[in-house]
Amino acid sequence: MKTYETYEKVGDLKPCRKKPIIIHAKQINEEFNVNTLEGNYKMGKAGDYLMQGIEEELYICDKAIFEKTYDWVRGNGMRKGKHNIVQVKNPKTGHYVKIDKTEGKILSHKATSGAYKNIPIVGGKR
Repeated sequence: MKTYETYEKVGDLKPCRKKPIIIHAKQINEEFNVNTLEGNYKMGKAGDYLMQGIEEELYICDKAIFEKTYDWVRGNGMRKGKHNIVQVKNPKTGHYVKIDKTEGKILSHKATSGAYKNIPIVGGKR
């Protein structure tokens, strides 16, 4: 099994961007421990953040890293309006379906051909 060192130079790495997902965090003002998915206890320092990931797992984020990589979101983090609305083409009918990504609900089925105006299409171009 190959072992990589923390700062080892590895060839053929391709650029990628982390998906913009909402997670939850709380700054802890005392030393604390978390039993991680790896099964070992990790220790957080006073000022570090307790994070809850997309699978509801808890982990620690160093204060300096948190402040470089995260911004606080207003409310519960769910945006309202067209930003969370997308459309997909139903392969059976050939008509588009409008979906709320936040709720995971179908909003409407288009009765006529063609895409909805000003709504992003998932999995294709207009």
